[in-house]
Amino acid sequence: SVTIAYVMQKAIYVFPIIGGRKVEHLEANIETLPIYLSEEQIKYFQSVTDYQPGHPRSTI
Repeated sequence: SVTIAYVMQKAIYVFPIIGGRKVEHLEANIETLPIYLSEEQIKYFQSVTDYQPGHPRSTI
């Protein structure tokens, strides 16, 4: 749930494609839509790990 909220707030016009095999999965994902993360929470998640974009972004 938090991951979906994070991805949706990361950049404008970002729409994660979420798969699920059961209706319960879809319902759980829909329930995450009203979750809003504060700027502080987003900064915390970004600080937890050192993200390495990899090739080709690492060579640009």
